[in-house]
Amino acid sequence: MFEEGLGEPVVNFTSNRMTAVVRSGLGITSDNLLDFLLKPEIKLGTSTPVADPSGTYAWQIFDKANQITPGSSQILKDKALQLVGGNPNAPIVPNGKNNLVYFLEETKQADIFLAYYTSGKTAQATKGGDNLQIVELPDYLATKANYGLTTLKNADPDGEKLAEYILSQEGQEILTKYGFSAPSTSVPEHQGAGGILLAVCIGLILHKKQILVKK
Repeated sequence: MFEEGLGEPVVNFTSNRMTAVVRSGLGITSDNLLDFLLKPEIKLGTSTPVADPSGTYAWQIFDKANQITPGSSQILKDKALQLVGGNPNAPIVPNGKNNLVYFLEETKQADIFLAYYTSGKTAQATKGGDNLQIVELPDYLATKANYGLTTLKNADPDGEKLAEYILSQEGQEILTKYGFSAPSTSVPEHQGAGGILLAVCIGLILHKKQILVKK
């Protein structure tokens, strides 16, 4: 949008990271995570690549694993159960149920689920999820998601105020409370963060959209 002259420069307003959310009692750590992922008996859950960024990040993790253990990328892609994120064949999660709690603790359809850190925190705070473990990915698998923010030119002033609030100290504290990382927090370069920059257009811009459509 910025390059097309439609908005202001995109700024990184927060970040997230991929983690392994693990059902209780498996004894998984960052150090042995890849070994567990490759075990035939371990059921691995992911979101759906392409249809959902979290699934795409999971596939990036598999490709990184291949650099450590050749052949592991295809093994992991073949065994990954795409349980959420737009897969039409995914099991239906009952209304009101948290996806991770449902698949890891209730139905045990997965032993490990590659998911955002924020999703893991939400699952732990959900009824039945207090025993779930969030395992940080080792350096060689670490994958970060950066989120960008922009305001469209001539957007409603309230939209600009919202953008300013998100970038303010108070707005950043709210994001941190829910597990997001400050924009300055980064995955070391050698880890190949490779996150997709999500440009979030902030503002009440319906009128502006209508003008663009007419053009």
